[in-house]
Formats: sequence, structure tokens, C-alpha cells
Amino acid sequence: MLRHVGGQIVGCNVVAGVENGLIEPHLARDAFAWLGRLAANRGYRDPTSLVEALRVLRSGDFHPSMSDPRRPPDFRLRGEQDLNARGLRGGLSSIIPAFLLNDLILSDDLDTLRGEGLFFPFSATGPLSSTTVEEWRRRPAAERRVRLDPNQTMGRHRSVVWFTRRQDIEASLASKASHERAQRARDCLGLVHHEHDVVLAAMHFPDEVFRRSTSARPTFLDAADHRRFRAWPDGGRSRSNRQWGCTVDLEALAERFEFELLGPVTDSTGTDPADDVAFSGRLQSQLGGLSVDDLRIRLTSYL
Repeated sequence: MLRHVGGQIVGCNVVAGVENGLIEPHLARDAFAWLGRLAANRGYRDPTSLVEALRVLRSGDFHPSMSDPRRPPDFRLRGEQDLNARGLRGGLSSIIPAFLLNDLILSDDLDTLRGEGLFFPFSATGPLSSTTVEEWRRRPAAERRVRLDPNQTMGRHRSVVWFTRRQDIEASLASKASHERAQRARDCLGLVHHEHDVVLAAMHFPDEVFRRSTSARPTFLDAADHRRFRAWPDGGRSRSNRQWGCTVDLEALAERFEFELLGPVTDSTGTDPADDVAFSGRLQSQLGGLSVDDLRIRLTSYL
């Protein structure tokens, strides 16, 4: 797997996760053991397939033949589980393609918005005029609060939903012109899978979601094959930085949220394979200048 730059990124996050106390070594050992079983079961042999197979580990979408004689574990949300609202006052934000709001918003509230002239795009790159973005940005927050449809889910089947602190994303966007806000949100959070012209929106939730949902700091397994995940913050150990990063399971969440239209992404920065190599090099440098061989030796010591 380390022959693929995505696998090197994963490897760096495994090492950092263990050494910063985010995950226990046995989690990495179990995950890679099941990755090996999955590879044998599906006939995966090349590095790219092995990296992509991390999504199967996260989703638990195993073939029935893999559950005999042992049932594969649920690898999601296996980082530290001690997060609470401390340090998260002011709410949480999740950045998503705006078209998903058509499914996530309760139909009664969606009809109300449409009656006021707001129609969300019907595809990731569907049109949404800049005047619409500006109009709804200026409206009071109370007019942008809607309810989730309890029959819908965020993310793919058995996936996770990613959040950041609302105050952090708002600070990042504060000095940006309207046409730059979607691009800045994308780049700030490393969402390189949202390419040019994808229309983004922000969902803002109150911090009390933690009292009714399962949350944990993201690990390399929650990230799966996402190419811009880093398992440690700038400065300080992950274990001591309690307010850094979390994933939230919204299965049982029924809450009003505030939406904000950010507009279209203006650039596909980060999607070039050379950018993946640069990012992997940065992670290796931050871990003390690990070479790929060093990374292999370190990982082997856990497995």
C-alpha cells in the first residue's frame, strides 16, 4: 500500500494517531488484518485498490463470505470518545454540496424556502446565481433555520459526517469576498474532492448535538482514502488539544440547523497527483522526516 502516495498519507496518519494517543496500536493492527482479508476476498493486489478498500472498512460493506467464522468489527468512530461541548461553544459547521439540502431539509420547510424564491441546485454543479447567494447571506439567521428530514441521512450509507468549529470557519471566511468563500472553505478544510464549479453550502448546528449523538475524533479509518486528512493539529499533542476535530454520527439527531450558501468552487487546486505527493511529503516531514522505508518499519512495529 505504501507504493501509492495515498497509502503513504494513510501511513503517516496511522503513525501520528498512535504516537499522539489518538488511537491504540491494536486498532491499526486489527484494521490492517481485515484489510488483508478483504484484499484476499476481493482479489485486490495493486496499491490503488488497497487504499480505496479503506472505504469498505469504514462502511462495513463486507461481502457475507467475510463474516465467517468471525464478524468484521465496526471501525468507525474509534478515536477518543471523550469530546464534549467544552471549547465548541458557538456551534459546529459542516460544509456540503448545496444540492444535498434538497434532501436534508424537511419538506414543509423546503416548500417555504421555495415559496420565497430559493431553489437549491439539483446537482453538484447545478446553477445558483450570485445574487441568490448574496440575498440569503444578508438575511437574518432566523430566516435560514430549517429542520432536518428525519427520513434522510447525511453522507453515504454507514458513513460519518465531518464537522469543524463554526467560529473557526467563520473566521477563515471573514475577510473573503463573496466569490471566494466557497473556495476558501474548501481549501481550509482540505475538501479536494469538491472540484471546480461545485456549489457549496455550510450547515451550522448548535453545540448541544454532542449530548444526543455519538462523536469522536477522526482517525485514518474515518478518513478512509480521503487525500487531505491529517491526524494531528498544528502545535501540541492531539491528546491535549481537546477541541480539535470531530466526527459526529447524526443517526438519532433531530435538530434545527442554519444553512449558509457559499457559492461555487472556483478552482480545483489540490487535485493534481503532484499535490498529493507534496502533501504526503509535508506529513512525512512533520513526523521527523520519515522516508517511505522508515514509515514501513514504523508501521510494521504496530502490526
